[in-house]
Amino acid sequence: MAKPCKSYKLGAIECAVWANQTADGKPYFSFSFQKSYKDVNGEWQQTSFFNKSDLALIAALTYKACLAEIDSRVPPSGESEQSKNSGVPF
Repeated sequence: MAKPCKSYKLGAIECAVWANQTADGKPYFSFSFQKSYKDVNGEWQQTSFFNKSDLALIAALTYKACLAEIDSRVPPSGESEQSKNSGVPF
């Protein structure tokens, strides 16, 4: 089974980041979320269903994963090719 290239966890919620490629070879990432819990027998289970109280953690994990994705695309100088050519001064 394939493994995520990165994962982020807050409490019982985990965000997995999956590396993929388009048909023409361009990379892109997919994100999945799961929650761990103990069932009535005390066994750990995982689900992709969430409660209202989980939404803040999912939002925080989404933000963290997005920032990591953006950081991975910005050259070390902090200036991207797009910003150089866009005419936008920042």
